[in-house]
Amino acid sequence: MAGEVVVGASDSSTLGWRTLILQSREVALAPIRRMGRVFTGLLAATLVVTVLASLGVSALIARPIMRLTAFTRGYLRPGPPPAPPTGGPGEIGELGRSFVHLIEELQRSQNTLVQASRLAALGEVTALMAHEVRTPVGILRSSAQMLASEPGLSPEAAELLAIMQSETERLNRLVGSMLDQTRTRAPQRQASDLHTLIRHAVTLLMAQARDRNIAVTVVSDAPEPILQVDAEQFIQVVLNLLGNALTILPPGGHVQLRTHGDKSRFILDVDDDGPGIAPEDRQRLFEPFVHKREGGLGLGLAVVRQIVRAHGGDVVVEDAALGGARIRLSLPLQPDRIP
Repeated sequence: MAGEVVVGASDSSTLGWRTLILQSREVALAPIRRMGRVFTGLLAATLVVTVLASLGVSALIARPIMRLTAFTRGYLRPGPPPAPPTGGPGEIGELGRSFVHLIEELQRSQNTLVQASRLAALGEVTALMAHEVRTPVGILRSSAQMLASEPGLSPEAAELLAIMQSETERLNRLVGSMLDQTRTRAPQRQASDLHTLIRHAVTLLMAQARDRNIAVTVVSDAPEPILQVDAEQFIQVVLNLLGNALTILPPGGHVQLRTHGDKSRFILDVDDDGPGIAPEDRQRLFEPFVHKREGGLGLGLAVVRQIVRAHGGDVVVEDAALGGARIRLSLPLQPDRIP
């Protein structure tokens, strides 16, 4: 037998024989080599599958993170904000949703702070103007009253003095209205029945509604009307919303105040059958000095949103079932949920 051989021995305990087995090295090691090649192939296949699976998993994780990174970079650029990313497995998707929610809350807080700063600056200017305007207006009114008491006035002079008195009174009311709309303070919350407050505010404006031949209805469907709110500020909110509707509607119009909600929110819808508000104007409507009616200062809805957000809620404009505009106000039921 040529070449290297492998010798194997086997002893027989019964006969006392020893058996020698001679086999070439190539033949003896052939099964081991085949097994080695099989194991090498399996190892390579396992490595390839592992690499491919790792690439797939990493891509599945990386793509949402890359989309989130692109969203963050796009958000920091000027112009309209980009669309928020969606999708992602498990915790990655939850991280993306939480991050987008955080960005939206930061934007909402920023807008609130900007509006609050504008209203605060406006309040300071308005207070200064009121002080400067009320003094000469008071002098004019007192002078007109003194002249009206003089004997021997002609009918034309008496009529002019009456006009002066009425106009000075109107200017004084206008200054007072500006001060009321720009004066803001932190809400003093206490348990209040919002249905009672709404009916009270409606009663205050019913004379104006009758004079303009506008129907006002109140539907109280909210299951939980008791909330921790500043009653005076909430009445101011309802007065501003209802007053805006009464001013913009023509005679024969209709305004409906309806409350409803769920386990977490109290909702008040103020609907009218007027001309409505275009979608592109709805967000700007809550900014100071933006208005859609003649003679308005554009402060009522700005003050409304500031008060509502100070209570942890929000206010939006939608289409009303009556055909006009709907101002929807929502407040959280629990004070500890207020951010």
